[in-house]
Amino acid sequence: MKYLKIALMVGVISLPGLTSCSNKQDTPAALSVEIQYQDNTIPITGIEETVEAVYDSVVAIDSYTDSSLVGSGSGVLFAYDEANDLSFIVTCHHVIEGCNSFVVTLSDQTELDATLVGGDPATDLAVLSVQETDLTYAALAKDTNNLRLGQQVICIGNPLGILPGSVSSGIISYLDRSVVTEDYRTMTLIQTDVAINSGNSGGGLFQLDGSLIGIVNAKFASSGVEGLGFAIPMDTALKIIEELLQSAQYHPETQQWETGSIEGRWNLEGTFQAYNSFKNETVLLVTELASNPTASDYNCFALYDQIAAVSIRSDSHYQAISSPEEFYTILYQSDLKIGDTIYLEVYNIYGNLRTVSFDLIQYRYTV
Repeated sequence: MKYLKIALMVGVISLPGLTSCSNKQDTPAALSVEIQYQDNTIPITGIEETVEAVYDSVVAIDSYTDSSLVGSGSGVLFAYDEANDLSFIVTCHHVIEGCNSFVVTLSDQTELDATLVGGDPATDLAVLSVQETDLTYAALAKDTNNLRLGQQVICIGNPLGILPGSVSSGIISYLDRSVVTEDYRTMTLIQTDVAINSGNSGGGLFQLDGSLIGIVNAKFASSGVEGLGFAIPMDTALKIIEELLQSAQYHPETQQWETGSIEGRWNLEGTFQAYNSFKNETVLLVTELASNPTASDYNCFALYDQIAAVSIRSDSHYQAISSPEEFYTILYQSDLKIGDTIYLEVYNIYGNLRTVSFDLIQYRYTV
């Protein structure tokens, strides 16, 4: 199987530590989320009719750290909870990552504050909520197995973060394309020649019956390359969306969420790069590190440590590592479970070698 390395359209991942976003004394509300599904019985229409039907379901998203704008993207309204006056938006995780406040702009230019319901870096998906229910919602395609090569599709989003509501059209170029992202995960995506740019991330890919078949999340970025865009298939996205909603808890008194999570997810919460070590060997340099909840302060690797080797579940079968790709490949291929122990041989900034270990715990993305 061939793999194509692609770039997500917002840049380097930076993960925050685990913190609560709600008052634990509040009583969580029971959710009653209404999702509209497309049964594929609506007749195929023209592009103009499709755009008219789905246009208002797509929003622009501005992501902030405190009061500073960090980035912009797109999202799609897909569900509501009338009892709690909530509407839900699906977007890409990299659109909201590292930020703590969000503003959603509707197609009529109305701005709404949004709150994170849950996010999953592994599938690049996140769900936001807004306090409003009288909105337009996309109909989700439950089954994307019937998609065909050459089928016409449209994309609506916010290219460059400054052109909300932009519509482009094209065809499905390939189904089930295996691609490798910047953090070395493998994803299976819909490939399309629809015009996609930075800011389109999180926008909708629709077929002509108006159903949402994918969430735009990536493009192949290289000089002279055009028409290589990608979207997360809706059947993949639905499983993540539903689990995030089911595991999240909403506190109406504070209008805050205890964010949802995907069972079994783990995350090292670090950034690494290849580095020439003290012994003139290529190792892995820890260039960025959030607070690590999976290890004690004594055992945890530190900023600017040099990771030379890794062993999974035992302190006896070390494999040398010389690049982030090699490191993550070992981790992903080890079928890691929550509770598994990872052992690392690490040089500190003074060149002293030590062994550190930590147990994987359930990962929950919060702001």
